[in-house]
Amino acid sequence: MDACRIQAWYRCWRARREYVAVLKAVKIIQGCFHTKLERTWFLNMRTSAMTIQRKWRATLSARIAREHFLMIKRHRAACVIQAHFRGYKGRQIFLQQKSAALIIQRYVRAREAGKCERAKYIELKKSTVILQALVRGWLVRKSILEQKGKIRLLHFTAAACYHLSALRIQRAYRRHVAVKNASQQRWFQARLQQKRLIQECHSIIKTEHEVQEGLSQQHRAASVIQKAVRHFLLRKKQEKLTSGITKIQALWRGYSWRKKNDCKKIKAIRLSLQVVNREIREENKLYKRTALALHYLLTYKHFPAILEALQHLDVVTRLSPLCCENMAQSAAISKIFVLMRSCNRSVPCMEVIRHAVQVLLNVAKYEKTTSAVYDEEHCVDTLLELLQMYREKPGDKVADKGGSIFTKTCCLLAILLKTTNRASDVRSRSKVVDRIYSLYKLTARKHKMHNERMLYKQKTNSSVSIPFFPATPIRTRMVSRLKPDWVLRRDSMEEITDPLQAIQMVMDTLGIPY
Repeated sequence: MDACRIQAWYRCWRARREYVAVLKAVKIIQGCFHTKLERTWFLNMRTSAMTIQRKWRATLSARIAREHFLMIKRHRAACVIQAHFRGYKGRQIFLQQKSAALIIQRYVRAREAGKCERAKYIELKKSTVILQALVRGWLVRKSILEQKGKIRLLHFTAAACYHLSALRIQRAYRRHVAVKNASQQRWFQARLQQKRLIQECHSIIKTEHEVQEGLSQQHRAASVIQKAVRHFLLRKKQEKLTSGITKIQALWRGYSWRKKNDCKKIKAIRLSLQVVNREIREENKLYKRTALALHYLLTYKHFPAILEALQHLDVVTRLSPLCCENMAQSAAISKIFVLMRSCNRSVPCMEVIRHAVQVLLNVAKYEKTTSAVYDEEHCVDTLLELLQMYREKPGDKVADKGGSIFTKTCCLLAILLKTTNRASDVRSRSKVVDRIYSLYKLTARKHKMHNERMLYKQKTNSSVSIPFFPATPIRTRMVSRLKPDWVLRRDSMEEITDPLQAIQMVMDTLGIPY
């Protein structure tokens, strides 16, 4: 019984607690709902009041604005009328001045156009008179030549007629003599005389045929000459017409290309170039830089000044053939060779040697100044010493500089020895050939070791693909493709950067097998 009471009490307590919770929730929901209704009513009332106030204020402001507008409108109407009247007066005055100016301009332009047309007419008249004189002279010369030909032909015909008449007279006389002597001599003599007369007749006929053949040959020669002259004049006229058409096409293509590609970028580049040309100074021009660099190179002995001079010479010899000729005429090339022989393997010296070799390479690429580099004393020996000194394998920064010196020196040596006489002179020196061959073997062995190392790295690290480019052989004809930078040709070849290809180019130039 006690347990049942406890259970009933517990159930009652739990039901009451749930009821109280539900009742509390219902009260909260009802409060929120009533609050929402009251707030909605309040917002509607406030919106209505604000709308009424806005409408009323708008009505009052509209009344005030209308009165103000009516006052301003009258004032503006008066101002507009005055402005229109003043504009009308001003336009009348302007139109009078404009018509007067147009009349003056028309008169001045007509006068200038008349002067130009008169000048053109005078020039055209002069050219017409000159052409008429040339044509008349040509016609007179032609008629004179024709008359001379006719006279020559008449003389030749008269001489031929006289000759034929003489031959006829002689033949008649001989026939008469033969007939007269026939009665006195025997039949054999008459027959012999008849045979002689027949031979003379044949000789006369042959002479007449020769005369006719000579005349026909002269006519054929004259027709052939006339045909050749006509063909020559026609060809000249066609060539002139073709060149004119080509020039017109080139002008039109240039105009159309500029019209199509005249975009904002091109205009910006053109404006920037114009600004640069306007702001250019005298000391920045190539001839001034060349003179200053040569002065520094031949005068100063400090490394910074020499390096700056070599940098300037590198720029000017790469861009101007006249600067190359001025440098070849000075003593700068011998000074550069002395400087290269006196440098060591330090980083500043390597920088100086790199610029010096580049300057010599720019000068040697120009055909007129190649001999100035080759004719220096111990030129080939100095370049071979540089090749022997800077045959390092690629790796750090110093070795990269040495590699660039090695390849540039190889290109310079190949350009200097590309002529047959110089190559034969160098091949006659066995020590030079042995040194070049030993450099080739060392470079080839290092290249092979480098390729094997790259292949091994590629095999060990399969996730990273390292491209492998074997060295391709260089032929002798490629040396002639090393042109200066100012020569814009499609077959021009840039300087070689691979040491093995560079030394192979030197061996191909000398004709050394490898």
